[in-house]
Amino acid sequence: MKLAHQLGVCAILIALGWQSTALAGDTLLVHGHIYTGNPRAPWASALSVSGARIEAVGTDAAIMTHRGRRAQVIDLHGQTVIPGIVDSHTHMLYGAYALHGMNLSTPESSITPEKPDLLIERLKAYAAAHPHDAVLFGRADFSTVPPSTPTHALLDRAVADRPVVIHNTSEHAVWLNSAALQMAGITDRPVADGDEERGVIRDASGHPSGVLLEAAMQLAARAVAARVPLEEKLAMVQAATRYLNSMGITSVVNATGDLAEIELYGTLRDRGTLTVRTRTSFGSVAVQHHLTPAFLADLDRARQLYHDDWVSANLVKFFADGGTGLIPPLVYDAHDYETMVMELDARGYQVMTHALRADSVHMILDTYERLEQAHGPRDRRLRGISLVTGFIGFCAIGTVGAVSNVGLATWLYSEHSVWWVAGAAGSVMGALWNYLMSSQFIWRTR
Repeated sequence: MKLAHQLGVCAILIALGWQSTALAGDTLLVHGHIYTGNPRAPWASALSVSGARIEAVGTDAAIMTHRGRRAQVIDLHGQTVIPGIVDSHTHMLYGAYALHGMNLSTPESSITPEKPDLLIERLKAYAAAHPHDAVLFGRADFSTVPPSTPTHALLDRAVADRPVVIHNTSEHAVWLNSAALQMAGITDRPVADGDEERGVIRDASGHPSGVLLEAAMQLAARAVAARVPLEEKLAMVQAATRYLNSMGITSVVNATGDLAEIELYGTLRDRGTLTVRTRTSFGSVAVQHHLTPAFLADLDRARQLYHDDWVSANLVKFFADGGTGLIPPLVYDAHDYETMVMELDARGYQVMTHALRADSVHMILDTYERLEQAHGPRDRRLRGISLVTGFIGFCAIGTVGAVSNVGLATWLYSEHSVWWVAGAAGSVMGALWNYLMSSQFIWRTR
């Protein structure tokens, strides 16, 4: 809550609707600076909450008339209240592990394998401070391009008796020590799944180096899921939701997940301790979907059991490509991808797709276009002729933004010869132009 307090933003975000006795009755916020989102009356001083719903917004005097017998009245003392923020792309379980673990990549510093002594010192200290953790988690920047990837030997120097799993900041690779490799069942023999084996970095003799890329990350993920006790997972996820709350985030869309992860959120919801609304997709990093009876059964079970405000599913995440290497690896060919997207859409599931490569983006957009032609249009912000004119306008605005970016940067560099100032100024100019013009002329609701 420290950040919210420093910014003068009230930590009680009205969209949260906490499942606790504090909001069992009415809650009144008064003497505040409340952003309503209503263009005709964007600010108010008070509001009334009934359960998880905003009942009324207005002046202090008007809202106090809504005070019930058991109402909690919170004096904001001029602090700002905003609607809860919705983060539309998170990986909350990974984030929970990272928050509980050792973060070696922060805005202040990045401890990489190129600083081995410092990395070992930090990891030893973390392990000593967490003697009962079944798996030690970390987050760091490290190379994902052989032969410059790190090896398990460096992590072994710090911790040899417990599994260590270091997530790359891209979340497209993990770095394991020898104990973690053993936990994941990774030996000198190739693993059974060909896609997973391709991501196991090995030396010339076939020994695993300790780095797993893309689909091979599932080898570690399955082992971690089996090793970490349920209550520890729940505690880490609950701590992560509180952390998100402290940043003003009250709803998330998880861009990876499975039925087991959704069940974690369901358990916290049932206990009354889930403080972030979740919508979780089925998908794993750079792993192909296969519409097997077991997979379809999990999708159907999740849709039947989890469809409330706090825990919901009905979403499938595809990875058209990966995120490592000089050229990210493709995951699907166009025919297989389109076949599965068409089938899942016909079954009523929403689809989202990761892509980094330009050819992957083309494949996705072509598939979505054919999907709409085959199954009929859905409600879009830009529809029909608006889609065409909106796209043309967006391209025109983006072109001007790019020209202004390069032009300003070139001029500043020719005048001052400080490359980073020129680059930063050009980027800011382009970003501001694109945002202001697009929000005004392209995405504005008419």
